Amino acid sequence: VLQSGDAGAEDRGGQRFISLSLCLDQADALHMSFLAVGLGLFPGGERGADLVTQGIEGVPDVAALGIDESGAGLDLGDDRVYDAAFKRVGIVRVKETRDLFDTCGVLVSRDLPRGPRLAIVTNSGSVGILANDALVELQGQLARLSAESLRELSMVLPSPYFENNPIDIQGDANIERYAKAIDVCLNDTGVDGVLVAYTPRAEVEPDRLAQAITEMAAKTRKPIIAIWMGGEYAYKGKKVFFEKRIPVYDTPEEAVRAYLYMYSYQRNTRFLNEAPAEL
Repeated sequence: VLQSGDAGAEDRGGQRFISLSLCLDQADALHMSFLAVGLGLFPGGERGADLVTQGIEGVPDVAALGIDESGAGLDLGDDRVYDAAFKRVGIVRVKETRDLFDTCGVLVSRDLPRGPRLAIVTNSGSVGILANDALVELQGQLARLSAESLRELSMVLPSPYFENNPIDIQGDANIERYAKAIDVCLNDTGVDGVLVAYTPRAEVEPDRLAQAITEMAAKTRKPIIAIWMGGEYAYKGKKVFFEKRIPVYDTPEEAVRAYLYMYSYQRNTRFLNEAPAEL
């Protein structure tokens, strides 16, 4: 949804641009399962924040908001007002346009993490390092695997195996090795979510691996996010994730940001549900 009255024709995997006023006036008729709002120059500051939060409250299941803080000379009010207003109704706020679109895929996913602790399973050590670096930079938390989990991994992964997270299952990993490593992470009480990275080094077709992962995801309440690298070759695997509403991204940085937005949204909605009734 764009703040301006212009409607766009661009379609991004079922996501269309429409005007904010149309969305708020005809929300029921649009049958929205989630709402992503891109607010640019919104005069009025506090009034602008109230308009959005009042308009969407109780209408879509989820919402992601992107605000242009530059102002271009207009009175946008105190930026903290937007933060407070959005948190009040359980809205995730994103800072960049690309995050707005990435978050759409996250917020319609089946499961949200109960905590920030992320396990990373990858067939490429360098991709794991990039994901870890992004997690540190964004103040996320790398899951600390239990001694039992590390023992189980040492039994299924080839040598040399370094007992740490990210979990490098090596470039020749097949579906079985992926599945065992993911299963260990999902069963670890110190893990809130699992990030699975695929590069074309793997000895497996990307769509077959994606299908196996979606089957595992259907049996757990912990979220799984995928990094599927390899361009057109990997796209057939991405289609499997799209169909099962599992977030999938091109880069480690995008995937890590998405996971942290998932956690932020879950935390906001939890606080919202715990808020005491008005006296």
